[in-house]
Parts: sequence; structure tokens; C-alpha cells
Amino acid sequence: MGNLLISIYNYFEKHNLAFKVFAFSLFAGMGYFAFKINLEEDITKVLPKDIKITKVNDVIQKSKFLDKLTVLISLKDTSQNALPDSLISFADAFVSKGETTSRLHSKNQLQGR
Repeated sequence: MGNLLISIYNYFEKHNLAFKVFAFSLFAGMGYFAFKINLEEDITKVLPKDIKITKVNDVIQKSKFLDKLTVLISLKDTSQNALPDSLISFADAFVSKGETTSRLHSKNQLQGR
């Protein structure tokens, strides 16, 4: 096996153009097959077909909570007492900042509280 790899190396060392053509065709072939890959967003299609799993998947697909992101705001230092008004004001500022940013990137509305 070692002799085979050494002889391939020696051949490509002497024939530089052949190496470049081989490397280009290898990368082109890998690129072609890489673009043939189709990624599926619904991972439930990978799960086995079982009546219990089907019911759970059905509930998950129909849930409106899937499209929402929940953010919990708390103090970093848990030994201090959190003032509710300061957390509420921070949350309001966070939501207002997110609303201005989300208008640029999506059509969905942000909900605070």
C-alpha cells in the first residue's frame, strides 16, 4: 500500500498538469454532488412511523408556540434582590429595541410581556 501511494506521489510530482486536472475534476465532482444534497427542515420525517410518535408530531406541527421565542430576564447575581420595576423597564427597553430591529429583518410582530 505504501509503495502504491509513493508511486502516485512520484507520478504527480513529474506530471504537474495531470495533478491539477485531477484535483480540479475531484473538487468539481464533490461540488456537483454537494449541490445535489437536499436538506429537510422537518425532522419528524426521520422518526419511525408509530401511532404515538405521529400524534406527538401532529401536536407539535399545529402548535403556534413553535414560531415564538421566549426570553427570561433576571439578574446575573442571584444573591441580590431584584427590583421588579427595574426588570420591567429593562424588558420594555429590550422589546422596543427588538421591535426596531425586527422591522428591518422580518414582517412578524414582537410581543412584550
